[in-house]
Amino acid sequence: MVRITIAQFLSSKFFYLLGVISAFFADIQMLLIMIICLCFVDLITAIIRTFRESEEKGALSKVKAVKSRKLRRTFIKMFLYLMFIMCCYLLPVACFGTDLYMAEIAGATLGIVELKSIAENMSFITGNDGFTRAFKKIRKIIEEHISGKMENPE
Repeated sequence: MVRITIAQFLSSKFFYLLGVISAFFADIQMLLIMIICLCFVDLITAIIRTFRESEEKGALSKVKAVKSRKLRRTFIKMFLYLMFIMCCYLLPVACFGTDLYMAEIAGATLGIVELKSIAENMSFITGNDGFTRAFKKIRKIIEEHISGKMENPE
């Protein structure tokens, strides 16, 4: 009977599998990193916002303002975002043999959602709603551009 140590198993199988998976998703690697970074920035701004809200309410302990349940939701959200983007990349590649930019569209949409959340948190932290107003103006420009393209297709 051949006995293998955990270190031998990890060095032989785990890193090989990790390398194969990372090579397959190399095309969307920067997109995945961008989503991870946006989620962490959102997490940090949400924690700062929670501390500010607890100061305004006069809470006795700022530590009680941050709950592990909320932190867990952030990591679950990040995991689901990444899985969704990977599925959007994997589906066209597996079915059609080519990339249809579904992963990029999904990543851009999720990035906008995270940027909106960051803008709302920053507006509360700074006490200035300039971030939210800027986000709404950009959204209005994009909506006008899209509706103009739909009315006058070229």
